[in-house]
Amino acid sequence: MTPKYIREHASRINNEVDPRSSRQITFAPASPHFDNLLRIPLIPEGVFESSAPITIQMTAVNDVSLATNKDSDIKYGLSDGDNYVGFMLPDTTNYHDHSPCYGVEGKPGVRLGSQRTIEKSAPTVDPSERFFPGRFEFTFKLNEMRGFCYTAHVGGFVKETTYSRQLDVSKGLSLEVYSDDDRGERYGIRLITVSVIYEAETFQ
Repeated sequence: MTPKYIREHASRINNEVDPRSSRQITFAPASPHFDNLLRIPLIPEGVFESSAPITIQMTAVNDVSLATNKDSDIKYGLSDGDNYVGFMLPDTTNYHDHSPCYGVEGKPGVRLGSQRTIEKSAPTVDPSERFFPGRFEFTFKLNEMRGFCYTAHVGGFVKETTYSRQLDVSKGLSLEVYSDDDRGERYGIRLITVSVIYEAETFQ
């Protein structure tokens, strides 16, 4: 999903600046409070049963300059309209006591409600590895209520998360992106890719 594709297919884009940019989508909420920045429908309601063995693979490519020594804590995840599961990607100012990515869940909407972070303080990366990688890979095994985040740190950093909220894929699924709550944060998304895997079939 390029910036052009995202703008054409998103059901919600909030607080975007420079909407004509073909390089990236930049968000700059004035007073962020876990705002929903982006919502893109992925699976319509009724396509799968609730218990369907669905795995979602996602890649997010972000603007490194906005998350290096600046506030830019962004959340990527999935929603069925009632529940949200995903990962927080903190900026490098948090790397001394935060993982490069960690689980987050809550109630989706205009703002992410009842937000809960999951094991955000471990493992951390060494001081020599405290760079913002830009590219993040996610795997969500929805019927197992598990998620995995992969980065390029230390030759390959992996964070596994178990969620308490379970998504009901029969209600449909959307990709949703949320802000944090620090004034002055900016976020830049350059590319998103998503694959939906159902048993032996893959839809892209």
